[in-house]
Amino acid sequence: MNTMNLTKTMIALTLTTGFAAADDDGRELSLADCPAAVRTTIEAQARDGRIEEVEHHAIGDQALYIAEVDLPKDLDLKIHVRENGTLVKTVEDVPHDKAPRFLGQLATERNGRLEDIEKETAGEKVIWHVEIDRAGQPDLNLIVDASGNLVRETEDHDD
Repeated sequence: MNTMNLTKTMIALTLTTGFAAADDDGRELSLADCPAAVRTTIEAQARDGRIEEVEHHAIGDQALYIAEVDLPKDLDLKIHVRENGTLVKTVEDVPHDKAPRFLGQLATERNGRLEDIEKETAGEKVIWHVEIDRAGQPDLNLIVDASGNLVRETEDHDD
């Protein structure tokens, strides 16, 4: 598999399955046990947050490391890094007052209020993952592109 196809496959897996299809289920490591290139990338992306844990996932013959970082104000950041130190993506909690206005408008249009907001950044591509709480109705999960266009909307019937 060439590098471009591998990158597309890894991003597709993270977006759709959270790596549930990976060859292992996320072996925990200390940062010190990660390859040097992985450590360097994680430390560079951690924004002075506290690195809580690092999980190793094997996908075929490739490895992916996912670091969970605690940021100030109870926010979380996940950093996805290939074994060679290449940053795949980051996923971070975003406070409501720092979110784009169009997310609040989408919640209002759906008779709800913003609950959880995550910003996923893969290279230059940004995708917003939003949970909208609706009274008396199932919550909504939205995926929205950087321009505010709705990519996917699903109801959450777990509540």
